[in-house]
Amino acid sequence: MIRAVTFDFWNTLFKDTPKLAEKRRMLRIQYITEFTKLDLDTVVHHDLHHGVAEAFDFTYRLFFNTYEKEHRTFTSKELLNIILAKLNVKLSPRSFSLLKKQVEEANLAMPPIIVENIKPVLAMLPKNYKLGIVSDTGYSSGRVLRVLMKREGIFKFFSAFSFSGEAEYSKPHRTAFENVLRILNVKPRETVHIGDLEQTDIKGAKALGMKTILFIGANDKYKESTTADYVLEDYRELPELLATI
Repeated sequence: MIRAVTFDFWNTLFKDTPKLAEKRRMLRIQYITEFTKLDLDTVVHHDLHHGVAEAFDFTYRLFFNTYEKEHRTFTSKELLNIILAKLNVKLSPRSFSLLKKQVEEANLAMPPIIVENIKPVLAMLPKNYKLGIVSDTGYSSGRVLRVLMKREGIFKFFSAFSFSGEAEYSKPHRTAFENVLRILNVKPRETVHIGDLEQTDIKGAKALGMKTILFIGANDKYKESTTADYVLEDYRELPELLATI
């Protein structure tokens, strides 16, 4: 019997686009530039090797390399420290704290879009299931993702959260899922995880013994090859699907 449902955040609850992601990238580069007193035009167009844009993009490559090999994600604090070290810039504690806040909150200035049809479904689910979030984070902290959920009125439906920036490991490591299962007081076999990525969401949850649902509303890359127990294209189908598991 299923007692709990856990959700990924990105492209499962909220969908992102390359256009939005690039706008956030430029906004973050602008923030870092302003705090480090560097000229944005010079950095982007004439001095990429030593500039903010190059340092910022370096952290993305480092982030995903570490994410894939070690199943952990850098926090925004760690990423900013790497950038400042490459720029040979040292900020005061107060300036660093302000910059960190701005960089994280680029997601509030350029927010992702909540997935279609999910709000009324989330309002129904707590009658029968406990709900949790298992999400990886980077420049966007768990604090900011909680704000996005509150803006859309869905935060109140969840009672457990595991954000990789606040935990020891990221998906697909078992600890990322166990953090939420422990809070919800449910066993893996009593839980369904919903996510859009095969390697982290589906394989990670299945390795622990959870049931899995691949959500393909924003990405059908894994539709034909997934090892998920079920595939979901529209959240309006979720209540009926859960009732059959």
